[in-house]
Amino acid sequence: MVFIKSSKYISFDLAFFWNQVFVWTVATVAFINILKFLRLLRFNPLMSVLMTSLRRMLPEVAGFAVYFTFLFLSFVQLGHLVFGLKIQEYSTIAASGKSLFLCALGSFNFDEILSTSRIIGPMFLYAYLCIVFIIIINILVAIINDALVVMRGFTPPQEHREILDELWRRLANFLGLTNSASREN
Repeated sequence: MVFIKSSKYISFDLAFFWNQVFVWTVATVAFINILKFLRLLRFNPLMSVLMTSLRRMLPEVAGFAVYFTFLFLSFVQLGHLVFGLKIQEYSTIAASGKSLFLCALGSFNFDEILSTSRIIGPMFLYAYLCIVFIIIINILVAIINDALVVMRGFTPPQEHREILDELWRRLANFLGLTNSASREN
């Protein structure tokens, strides 16, 4: 036991350090293995269609993200300017952003906003919720729908199917799941 400054307590700093090294090492190895697994999933026809659709809608989703960020930050600034002096949840820009994010999830104090401003408060919440849920979500769904409609006729490359079939056949042979007639061929 190592005593620190004539105390009865033991220092766990070194153990904590090596635990952190271990946790980060395991996390890195897990991340690399997930990337390897995702690389193998490209041979699955369904995953190939999904990855290709994600690649096709990436520019539109990036444009949508810029539009949504601009709109969200506008509401954050408006909420901070209107309610910042009276409501703690809107006192800073970061707190206002957090409050509006929670508001989009359905967690907000309507009575406090109503007592602060009887006209502007409900109008602010109504405008924010309508724009976020009705307009913005519909735009995102339309982008995804367009990409999936384009991909409906997509067929993955034939070599991907052949590789996947060969992998399944070898796995079945290895596990002994094939009948003896198919093993002879």
